[in-house]
Amino acid sequence: LRLVPENVAASISHIEELWEKNFPSTPFRYSFFDENFENIYIAEIRLGRLFTFYTTLAMIISSMGLLAMVAYSAERRTREVGVRKALGASAGNLFYLLSSGYVKLVIIATLIAWPIAWYAMARWNDNFAFRAPFAWQFYLLAGGLALLLSILTSVIYTARVCRLNPVDTLRQE
Repeated sequence: LRLVPENVAASISHIEELWEKNFPSTPFRYSFFDENFENIYIAEIRLGRLFTFYTTLAMIISSMGLLAMVAYSAERRTREVGVRKALGASAGNLFYLLSSGYVKLVIIATLIAWPIAWYAMARWNDNFAFRAPFAWQFYLLAGGLALLLSILTSVIYTARVCRLNPVDTLRQE
């Protein structure tokens, strides 16, 4: 029913009287459309916050794992880097040598994640009467951010190994 905003309480009491007269065995319950809509919207906001929290947590854990892998690989290949530097390899070549494998893995993971994300978003969007299209630019942005995060993570230890003096590295042999 549509009610006049100035006289809501009186209208509800009148409707309740009519209800009790026509349906005495059924309790009178009512709700307002805007309140129902707001409750649905609040649930979507909570779901968004939950996804944001767990996505951030997953990114932090994966970055820590990538950092550990890069640190282990850089430590293990310190002598190799020293030999390559002694033979004239540039810092760019050494960075490519140490981080190309991880960048390739992130690209493969991104290519696998895009169809899964698209499918999940399409199924979620089916729950709504009016559907908003998904822009493909967001998928590229997410993949680019993952790639940038992996490169920044690997730069830390790669730069440290590349700055080492090859004489000190090879002296340990």
